[in-house]
Amino acid sequence: MESEYRGMTTNEVMIEQIKAGHISFADIADYLNDRTDAERNDFCFRMFCSIPMEPITISMESFRDYDAIPYSEEHRPSYHEVKSMNLTPQQELEKDRLLNAIGFIESKYGVDLFGEYQDEQPNNLESTESSTSRELKELMNLMPENLRTERAHKVFGKAFEKGLITKSDNGFSWEKSNVLLCFMFGRLYCGDCTFDSKFNGGKPMWKKGVDMLFPESCIEEVFRIKNTSQSRTQAKSVPNGYNIVEDIFKAV
Repeated sequence: MESEYRGMTTNEVMIEQIKAGHISFADIADYLNDRTDAERNDFCFRMFCSIPMEPITISMESFRDYDAIPYSEEHRPSYHEVKSMNLTPQQELEKDRLLNAIGFIESKYGVDLFGEYQDEQPNNLESTESSTSRELKELMNLMPENLRTERAHKVFGKAFEKGLITKSDNGFSWEKSNVLLCFMFGRLYCGDCTFDSKFNGGKPMWKKGVDMLFPESCIEEVFRIKNTSQSRTQAKSVPNGYNIVEDIFKAV
């Protein structure tokens, strides 16, 4: 029996149905099967933008600079309001449902939400760039197929050029801090970004994207380090040297 969702609704309606828990992965597949990769990517991005986000908790020291607080003129919350603004149980449930749906779509259709679409033949890296170094090829081949996007290929190539990644007899090494490595992978695969913050001493803040997309096991195996997920989660401000990584993403 054909699903009622095939060609009979809009992205907005589907997202609300997903948040409410009224449809299954099969219904989502019926809705997306006849669509292009670009349309599926757009649908995933709309879901991501609909995810309830936990607000920033502002310290008492920061609160003294009242005009710097990033809220609209219509509502400037009190200190106690800011401290108590956590996600409700319903918002947590909606967040989980949307993230699970995004993960399902990326797995089923090979859509890379924050990068380019995956190569239909991810192992054939030679066709992407004839001048690819042997070290870069080896690094990419160590990664799961879903991480071998063309954008990742370019980012890691730039990281080699800048001396951030090196290769020795013992394997691959990251020459800066582990938290900066997590920042780069978060920017590449999770949709992490930065935003200016007047109440953080002028240092940009690190806004996390989709945590479930962070390839913790891959990073730790390839670069022989530990606790990468914890390093990313605990960091609030951007790590030292973040501008080097930002320059890479601007270049690709």
